[in-house]
Amino acid sequence: MEKKGQPEDALERSLPAKLAPPRSPEGTAVVLIIDKSSSMEGRKIELARLAAIGVVENLRPIDSVGVLIFDNSFQWAVNLRRPTTATSIKRLIAGITPDGGTQIAPALTEAFQKILLQPAAYKHIVLLTDGISEEGDSMTLTKEAVANHVTVSTVGLGQDVNRAFLEKVAESALGKSYFLNDPSGLEQILLRDVEEHTGSTAVEKPITPKVLKQSQVLEGVAMETAPPLKGYVRFQARPTADNVVEADNGDPLLVLWQYGLGRSAVFTSDAKNRWAASWVAWPGFDRLWTNIFRDLLPHAPESETSADFDRANNELVVDIGWRVACPIRPRSPISTHWVRTVSRRR
Repeated sequence: MEKKGQPEDALERSLPAKLAPPRSPEGTAVVLIIDKSSSMEGRKIELARLAAIGVVENLRPIDSVGVLIFDNSFQWAVNLRRPTTATSIKRLIAGITPDGGTQIAPALTEAFQKILLQPAAYKHIVLLTDGISEEGDSMTLTKEAVANHVTVSTVGLGQDVNRAFLEKVAESALGKSYFLNDPSGLEQILLRDVEEHTGSTAVEKPITPKVLKQSQVLEGVAMETAPPLKGYVRFQARPTADNVVEADNGDPLLVLWQYGLGRSAVFTSDAKNRWAASWVAWPGFDRLWTNIFRDLLPHAPESETSADFDRANNELVVDIGWRVACPIRPRSPISTHWVRTVSRRR
């Protein structure tokens, strides 16, 4: 990404789109309030820890994050700090163990008071619970939150939650409420919610690709049959680039162009199980990536290209082969050259 006062490097200049700037150059403050009552024991607390770590890994160095845990009382598992010490933060989150009852209001008040002190453009609290608690003065707090530009979202796990209370807190504090019977989707929910409320360049929500311009890379793909993607990163297409497929709000999804003697492309979603999970089984998936790599390679007269998704290793594997005759010894056998490109999930 181009930094203020610095020119783009050679790789960035060659791409037909550049990363969109964050909605605000100032930092974001996020507090995760995690219920650690005894009912969270087992899979719930395990997935809550993983979801919290996922949020930390997706924040910028200028952001700040805190993790407040509660049962009958509350304590800071991670005091509000920059995620530059991500390893120690993740170690602290991994050490959260369940015990005790459920008292939400005091923890919510503590999180609000601490996040108010942060010099951030966006201030967001996420409350995660699987239990029922007295409301206390929570509704008064949500009014104060709105007045101080603090948003609050809530996540209820299982059936034993006060849905009306959690919905009311989120609605009053301009956040969102989520309810999960199966906690396996928790990490995606937390990542999407934090990104939507903190001005991130990532957009995590279902999007239906829209073809803007016919191109050879779409031949045989049948984009009209493509299932929704779960997210993408906001890029800005360059004025002379071919914006072939669009995501939401005019944001590009697939952009191509000629750069010097070569070709380059930007695909702003992914080719793995995070955002493209439904694409992996879509018949057009392999054809699309085969076409893209053919478009990017030097146009040899004889070539073979294939793409496949390795579900066991969560990898997109593209094999490209072309036959070349030796120009020095015209009667020598034609040699075949192969290149394998692998896209792995980090």
